[in-house]
Amino acid sequence: MTLRAGSKSKGSDQVMQIRAPNGASFLDVATVNSIDSSTKRDSSVDKRQVEWNGRTWICKEKDVTLNEVVGYQIAAASGLPLQPWIAFFRSGEHEGRAGMLIELWRSSGFVHVSWPAKQRPKLVASALAFCVFDRFEWPVWLVSADYTEFRLIDLERIGPSLRWPPQRTFLRGYKTGTDAALREARETAQENSLGDRFDSALRNLLQLDFAAVIDFSGHPNDQALRKVMVKGLEARQWELRRIIDGVIPPRKKTPKRARPRLPRRRLEAKRIGVRHPQHGWMYGRIELRPAPRRKWNVRWDIETIDYDMELSSRWFGASEYAGKLNRTLDELEVENPRLRLCSYGGVRWGNERNMDEQSARSLVASLKRLWEEILQKWQQQLVERQKATCSTV
Repeated sequence: MTLRAGSKSKGSDQVMQIRAPNGASFLDVATVNSIDSSTKRDSSVDKRQVEWNGRTWICKEKDVTLNEVVGYQIAAASGLPLQPWIAFFRSGEHEGRAGMLIELWRSSGFVHVSWPAKQRPKLVASALAFCVFDRFEWPVWLVSADYTEFRLIDLERIGPSLRWPPQRTFLRGYKTGTDAALREARETAQENSLGDRFDSALRNLLQLDFAAVIDFSGHPNDQALRKVMVKGLEARQWELRRIIDGVIPPRKKTPKRARPRLPRRRLEAKRIGVRHPQHGWMYGRIELRPAPRRKWNVRWDIETIDYDMELSSRWFGASEYAGKLNRTLDELEVENPRLRLCSYGGVRWGNERNMDEQSARSLVASLKRLWEEILQKWQQQLVERQKATCSTV
């Protein structure tokens, strides 16, 4: 398989990313035999030198290597110089991991990211602005033997720390670390008299479209991993805008689902009373109360009617009226087999739960008729007693 040249650094003819023949960002290492034979995983070492195409490469395969791919892509878009590199994955292995091959630069040493500030101020300012998107431990420069050429390396802490599955990635922690990252980078820039250049480079990164820069094409989980990574980087980008310019990110407007507007249900209560010669007005109460899932509860209680013990026990407690109530409940169950009615307390008091509206209203009407019948007959008997008393006198 012949690999193809990829992106170049701004202002340079040097090819940085080497892509798959179809233009994808990631390639399956098993399809490139000359690479596959050289990159057999060895858990005892973290970075391994491999030979491919007549060149020596550093092979990196860690949990954070996917972050390093992101770092290289953002650095390339920012015009920072990098060593040529290849992103790959191993089919059939962990779906959230990746590997990188980075070309070895033999005649080089390591220096701090701010070391060449006097020699290359614009380059250092861009690198410090890039470090604002790091989590900790900034990248370092590879520097040539004559101290004229530089390459940025160790970009494995750019962006949020990915978890598997990607949806479990903790983006809030990456967002809340923005202020500390900005403060540290800005202090370093000011110490090296790069304040204005740093602010200008940071402004360019705030305008960068991460969705267009981050490219995981070719990886088996391209969409899921890219979506989370872009979301995390944009969260830090918006947080930087808020800190620097006071810009508040727009709120996401979730379209409301069209739901039928149901009428509001309210408690309905019926009071049934009678005038007692000794106790005055006495009342009972029948309630029709809304219940969850469009159901209804029915509750009844003779309340102050219970002051007259004879009326309460002899009339409302009579088996004749209890039988009528039971027949009413049986009829409702026949009409609606899904009902399971088991009132407790009889005619004087009781309740039924989770009834449909039609059955609940039928029960309320039946109770009302039954109570009115009892009170009417009781009043008739009371009048007859008074007449008998008067005739005797």
